[in-house]
Amino acid sequence: MRKSKNNSAYKKRLWRLVSEYVRRKDADSNGYVKCISCGVKKHYTELDAGHYLPKSKGNCIMWEIKNIHPQCTYCNRYMHGNQNPYALALIDIYGQEILKELEWKSHQTCPMNELDYLKLIEFYQNKLKQLNETL
Repeated sequence: MRKSKNNSAYKKRLWRLVSEYVRRKDADSNGYVKCISCGVKKHYTELDAGHYLPKSKGNCIMWEIKNIHPQCTYCNRYMHGNQNPYALALIDIYGQEILKELEWKSHQTCPMNELDYLKLIEFYQNKLKQLNETL
């Protein structure tokens, strides 16, 4: 399958939407949410959307919402995800099997074309719209 020139632009657009959604979905009414790794509470605009398994492992893990959570900049960028507390938090949220599930997904191949990106873009635009309506 041929890659579209637009896929890079779609990927960036999708990431902005997913990142905002991840950082906002569990925020309190004032927009504050905790870092999954260290627990520091900050406004969602001051946090990153950090991956447990790196997005460099491919599309299957890059867009897996269970693999992406709010993280403070320190944990995400300087502690390289602060993996041990992140893993423990994932187990608390999703159960014991989550680490195996994410590891399995990281070895899958999920090619994405223009239509795939557009569908996900629309999905997360709707998710953000729903969040805006609840405020």
